[in-house]
Amino acid sequence: MTRPVLILCLLWSLAGCANLPGPTAAGGDLFKLQEQAARNYQKKNYQAALPLYTQLSKRVPGDALTWFQLGNVQAHLKHPDAAIKAYRQALTLNPKLARAWHNMGLIQLREAAATYTEMAANVPPVDPLQADALHKAQVLLQLLDVQVDKENADQPATH
Repeated sequence: MTRPVLILCLLWSLAGCANLPGPTAAGGDLFKLQEQAARNYQKKNYQAALPLYTQLSKRVPGDALTWFQLGNVQAHLKHPDAAIKAYRQALTLNPKLARAWHNMGLIQLREAAATYTEMAANVPPVDPLQADALHKAQVLLQLLDVQVDKENADQPATH
């Protein structure tokens, strides 16, 4: 191929690329979206942060930290199942993400404590499992640094 034809082909290829959306445009949008999500999270406006982190998780599904933040938002909004799902996705992408393990464990402990507290409140005291449920609820709540007494056994653990 002659040099002028090669240069012409190269210029034609570059002209075609100029019409494609560049990484800076997409990257800028993603950066703004992430910035807005983080700003809402910092302001504790979790309701506003939720759709932003959800959108980020769809646009950049391989980012463990986005999934981790989505889990945090879901946890703050008291959606434990959704939070655990997001933390699990973060851990699939990065199994060494200690904060995701920690937060997921706390949610699971809270859920177990709530289950045993509710059980203790609903099972008759003559049932031997009622005392066992109350004991397990107390142990779990101690792990979570929450105090419970027998008079308040009917109140599920919430954190």
